[in-house]
Amino acid sequence: DLVTGKKIGIGSVIDGLYRLPVQVASALISATSGPLSGVEDRSTIMRWHERLGHLPFQLIKKLFPRLFTFVSIDSFTCEVCQLAKHVRASYPISFNKTTRPFALVHSDVWGPSG
Repeated sequence: DLVTGKKIGIGSVIDGLYRLPVQVASALISATSGPLSGVEDRSTIMRWHERLGHLPFQLIKKLFPRLFTFVSIDSFTCEVCQLAKHVRASYPISFNKTTRPFALVHSDVWGPSG
């Protein structure tokens, strides 16, 4: 703990990432989240959802039920998670056959969308 200087757990570095046992991670979330109520608890849950790599809310609730004391799990949606579930529509099968190079040209008429 940076404030008290007390050791709160032992982790390891694997492939450049710090890994903590679940008990230590749970204690850290409890210690850093503080008392929750109203809007504060929603933002805390979203922050941990993002920090944990967009872990499903059901798993966050299972790991840290205290975070969901004042809010329903059904009230959470993540735009990033929704967009990640989308799949690209396949192109329709083309029956246009050509006999010469460049007789049929495909182009992107939409342009950059971002």
